[in-house]
Amino acid sequence: MATTMVTASAGKIMSQYQFNGWKFSDFTDGSLPHCPGKSCDCQVENCGPTTLDADAQGFTITVIDNADQNAEQVTADGNSIFLASAITLDGTTFPAGSRIQASYILKTDGFSSNTLIIGNLLQPTDNDEQSGVQLVFTSSTLTPGQTIGFSNRGYAAENGQGQNCFARGTLIDTPHGAIAIEHLEDGDEVLAPDGSSQLISWVGGRRLTGLELVLNPHLQPVRIMAGALTGGRPGQDLFLSQSHRLLVDDWRAPYLFGEDEILVPANSLLNGTNVITECPMAGVEYYHLLMDGHSMVCANGLWAETMLPGQENLQMLHPEQRREVLGLQAGMEGEYRSILPALPHQSAPSIAA
Repeated sequence: MATTMVTASAGKIMSQYQFNGWKFSDFTDGSLPHCPGKSCDCQVENCGPTTLDADAQGFTITVIDNADQNAEQVTADGNSIFLASAITLDGTTFPAGSRIQASYILKTDGFSSNTLIIGNLLQPTDNDEQSGVQLVFTSSTLTPGQTIGFSNRGYAAENGQGQNCFARGTLIDTPHGAIAIEHLEDGDEVLAPDGSSQLISWVGGRRLTGLELVLNPHLQPVRIMAGALTGGRPGQDLFLSQSHRLLVDDWRAPYLFGEDEILVPANSLLNGTNVITECPMAGVEYYHLLMDGHSMVCANGLWAETMLPGQENLQMLHPEQRREVLGLQAGMEGEYRSILPALPHQSAPSIAA
């Protein structure tokens, strides 16, 4: 998947991404979900494997994500990307600005898993998701005649908001030193803000490909560069989900909110210089830490909240993980409440400094 930077008419910098595209009709001998939109009875869980026709001819799709589009053009669930340059399919030309409304996400089998998206390509003036041309696009290379199996299948609208997610490589302070989050397990000890030890109830992980991040800009990680915040923190670059809340205990907490300490979403700290969002082409592997009650852990030198279960957080999990968390919640004492005053996950004001 290639990416380039271009300047929009208003001077805004936005990214273009290139994917490999195929007509939906190029795939046979399988049971790919075949209906556009979400008003259908397809059983996406039962699809595949499928075979790409031996005489299929792929094409290149150049797109921009929906973060740069008029909000009225984007459906409530997001899951749209827009053509950056025109393409012609079956004699119909789709100009720049045409929307691809994604319906299904399919992950291939094997260690080097790839992602295929099934979507509907619509003209710029067309809001009917049942019209347009269905296509399949991917950042990987497919070979005509290739048979493709799928290990994971889902609906494009099931990604949720990606709250309380640390990226792979984040160092979490424990009584035994800082440990990368991917090496932590259920029952391990981590340090609490008061210096005591607290046990991890559950660790969950999920990998999102670069293609999924382009499709869902709200899932692209925030990068807080080393030394970006008060006190020279974090000690090294910290990557976490946009809605993940961090502790603010400098002058902004009492001046803006009348509190000594407050939790704020990472995207409220965006300043375009040393706190930015990124779309890693290799994707991102997110991890969640669930404790017996809402808490904080020290991540790369910054205090950040642990998972606060809720419907939006649970949407980010695979069904099996969701069942695990719900089962753990049922056996935990007390009610999950935020450990500190906190700004909302969505629509939080910018407090960049």
